[in-house]
Amino acid sequence: MAVVLIASRPRSAVERAAVADDLAAGISVGVDVQATDLLAARAIADFGVGAEVRLVLVRIVDEMAVELRIDAATDVTLASPIVACLFGPDPAPDDAGLSDRCWGDERLALALDAALPADEAGRRHMVAGFPVTVRALVRRGEVGCDYPPGVWRLQLRVDPVVDGVAAGERSAGAWRSRRRSSPTIGCGSSRSGGTAASRARSTGNRASRS
Repeated sequence: MAVVLIASRPRSAVERAAVADDLAAGISVGVDVQATDLLAARAIADFGVGAEVRLVLVRIVDEMAVELRIDAATDVTLASPIVACLFGPDPAPDDAGLSDRCWGDERLALALDAALPADEAGRRHMVAGFPVTVRALVRRGEVGCDYPPGVWRLQLRVDPVVDGVAAGERSAGAWRSRRRSSPTIGCGSSRSGGTAASRARSTGNRASRS
């Protein structure tokens, strides 16, 4: 009896991209902001059409204690570390001469990378049905956007491996806080002329998953 072996056709780049999109779409994220430290600083504020632009004292977030939980619907191998972009109300990095809307140092992303299992090549894995939870005290970085209290968001970006090939970075799980934003500054403008005036601590509330 003859045995016929049929080789499967390799997936095209378009097909690999579609698989990667599905893998990224299956990643969910939940965030619990447990506490924040606020800093008073001076910033340029635009009060809209017909109103003046002037220097004002505003509250910005200086530190944030964050608990992050991620889960995957399907096993995912990652070609590079997950990017965890946390940002506040009305991001406008271009107004501050920046290209990135993300806030804070890399502690959250580093904690997440350390918590995920890795293979012999050092590539991280997300295992379906086994969520990963990390905690980090994130501080505003030396260079980057500043934001006030209000509606905050977190956007993950991942680079899935499909058929042994990195598919390219794409958006994955996203989260949005429940707290409503008050009219104030957007990204970045408090750094150039900011002076520390006072600090305040507020406790966070359990946030919704999206």
